[in-house]
Amino acid sequence: MATNKDVISTSQLFIDLSRNFKNGNYAEAQKFAGKILKLDANDVDALKCKIVCLLQQSSFKSALDSINSNEKKGLLKMDFEKAYCLYRLNRLKEAESVISQIPEKSDREKDLLAQVRYRMEDYKGCLDLYKDLVKNSDDDYGDEREANMAAVIAAAKLWKNQDMGVSHVRSDTYELCYNYACLQLAQGEMEKAKATLLNAETLCRQFLASEEDVTEEEIEDELSIIKGQLSYIYQLQGKADQALTEYNKVLKNKPSDVALTAVISNNIVAIHKDKDLFNSKKRLKAMSSEGLNHKLTCQQQEVMEVNKCLMMMYTNQPAQCRKTIEELKKNFTNISQERIALLEVAIFAREKQWDKAIDHLQKIVETGDCTDGTILTLAQLSLQKGKYEDVIKLLQKLTSIRYKPAVVSLCVSLYNILGEVEKASSYLDEAIKHCSSVPALKKDAVTFMRESSNMKFTSGDIESGVKMLERLRSEDPSEVSTLAKIVVAYSKIDPEKAKQYSVDLPSLDTSGNAALNLDVLEMTEMIGSFRFSKKRKTSVDETEAKEEAIMKRKRRKRKKGKLPKSYNPDVDPDPERWLPRWERSTYKYKKSKRNPGVGKGTQGAVGGGSAEPQPASPKPTIASPKSGSSSAGPSPSVVPPRQQKPGAKSKGKKKKKGGTF
Repeated sequence: MATNKDVISTSQLFIDLSRNFKNGNYAEAQKFAGKILKLDANDVDALKCKIVCLLQQSSFKSALDSINSNEKKGLLKMDFEKAYCLYRLNRLKEAESVISQIPEKSDREKDLLAQVRYRMEDYKGCLDLYKDLVKNSDDDYGDEREANMAAVIAAAKLWKNQDMGVSHVRSDTYELCYNYACLQLAQGEMEKAKATLLNAETLCRQFLASEEDVTEEEIEDELSIIKGQLSYIYQLQGKADQALTEYNKVLKNKPSDVALTAVISNNIVAIHKDKDLFNSKKRLKAMSSEGLNHKLTCQQQEVMEVNKCLMMMYTNQPAQCRKTIEELKKNFTNISQERIALLEVAIFAREKQWDKAIDHLQKIVETGDCTDGTILTLAQLSLQKGKYEDVIKLLQKLTSIRYKPAVVSLCVSLYNILGEVEKASSYLDEAIKHCSSVPALKKDAVTFMRESSNMKFTSGDIESGVKMLERLRSEDPSEVSTLAKIVVAYSKIDPEKAKQYSVDLPSLDTSGNAALNLDVLEMTEMIGSFRFSKKRKTSVDETEAKEEAIMKRKRRKRKKGKLPKSYNPDVDPDPERWLPRWERSTYKYKKSKRNPGVGKGTQGAVGGGSAEPQPASPKPTIASPKSGSSSAGPSPSVVPPRQQKPGAKSKGKKKKKGGTF
């Protein structure tokens, strides 16, 4: 039983605890709560104070353990605090279960449940709670709840493409303005989102500047998320340099939000791609901060992991890249198999293993669970390998873009390469039929008609080509060139119709111009194929003039070369005249160099030279036919001077002075 002294001591401790708690000294307040519990371990008020102090110091694990242990004893039941601890410990399902068991929820419990569902990406359930709170609550947190509700609507549209039925959000505070800009961005209205973000920046600066004790650094830190979103809009608009500059400005201020730093770092890596890899590797550290996965959505985490994988591929780490892909499969069960396949194909392509890449993608395409991007990737790889028929089959599967001008152009070109002109023409006719049935595609239909007519004329099918031109003229009557082609085409098969159409041709204004050359006009390729042009007949006079010019060229004699003054035509030129003197057969060596083989070898042996007599250099002679022979003798086989070189001469060894051996 407690004595009067203990009661006085406990009262004083509660007074000290309350004073420290109000002053924000939660550690000291916790100490006083501990002293009270030493006097009475079952004091419920002291237990609650201790738990709240732990929560204020972010000691959520200790607070949760204290709640659970005292609940087992039956001393207290703190469902809200327990759910909050679970929420902060990222045990979201347990937190939702605890709050859901509360029969009559207060506003703070509904707020916490809404936050839990937002983190669980249950946007519909979260929005229903906020609508109820905004409608029925009468406290001072209306603006905050509306800002959170706008964030839910924007996130649902941005990450899950869910339309919550709200197209406009109030934008009189900078938080609401920012979230409304995110909604506009999710709806694809980038210019409107940009203007809304600039308005949010102005409102934020004005609001924080009016607050006391707010420094410029704190204002810039609060503005960093708005500036980061503006930079993202520049990136989406293709202004990569401007986006990169703005991203670096935000990071230079070192924002306190680690999630923002990670997202900006990821976007910088995405802009760099395979360039500036050293800078990108530094950014990977910010994308790997501890606890980051609890502050980002699943889609954001997945994109970051994919970019890390691509960075490893660009830095030639295929083994590490494949390991990261396996971790992706394990940690993100909802990731599409198509994205995984594209990553694996990218590694194969990096290693120049084209056949493996094609086979891997082919398996994904055969399942039917793939997007047009995967089919186009497979078509690109097949095109590089020269598999044109496979490319055409793949492009035919693209129902959404099958009749786009780029796809039609590629298919027609491939058909022409394969020599299947009829298939190319029929494919063009299909494209014309499809585009003519859609009013928004009339322009594409006209383009296809023009190409189809040219193809038909080139293949010699003039009648079909003319019909296509007539159809083209009905679509675009103002095009004079179409009418001119019709007239020229009909002039080949039906002159009467050509005359009828020629009436609609505009008159030719030749004022101020030189007289027209009809012969040149007849030679012009009117339809685009040389086979339809009329060849001009050459006259007899022109033919004779050309022949005379050719004969004159043939008769023209060349000038004789100049001969030296000492030239004697009666004497044959020396065939060795181009050789140096020492190589000529008439050259007389010095006495010391004559007979180089004499005196070489051992005593009593034959000299180093060959025992057979060496023939002298052949002297030039003129062969004449032998008398009495019926045919001329063989011509002198004189080797050209440059090829007739004497054998190598070995130098004689000098005798040593002194006696002999």
